[in-house]
Amino acid sequence: EIRAVRADTVAVGRKYLKTHKSLVQEFHNHTVWPKHLLVRYRWLEQTEVDAKFSSAVLLGMCAAVGVGCLISACAAYNGSIADFVDEIFTEEHGDDVSGHETGFKHGSGRHASYDDD
Repeated sequence: EIRAVRADTVAVGRKYLKTHKSLVQEFHNHTVWPKHLLVRYRWLEQTEVDAKFSSAVLLGMCAAVGVGCLISACAAYNGSIADFVDEIFTEEHGDDVSGHETGFKHGSGRHASYDDD
């Protein structure tokens, strides 16, 4: 959406006049038509949405959801992170923390919770 336009007439620089002599002579010759017109466009873009602020809000929301998920996982485990770590260790190594065998052999390709049906 364009909200404002401004046009200015500006004299051409001397360097351009020297390097494009044929176009300058053609411009001053009243019998030659159509004339060449040198146009330079410049614009200023203003956005209505601040991208940095929006990114910060999105990051904050993701962090809040992550913390909520972490709290929910801890609550589902009744707040006992130590029991969770012990259970993970037991599943990975095939024995509990005390060193007793649980029947699951590491590297056997089977998970400890599968039934032997």
